[in-house]
Amino acid sequence: MSRVHNMSYHFYSHVANMALFST
Repeated sequence: MSRVHNMSYHFYSHVANMALFST
């Protein structure tokens, strides 16, 4: 697992969390 992939996953998770809170 590369660090870039980990960062991308973390970013996606953060966006998903924001969307959930927005709903």
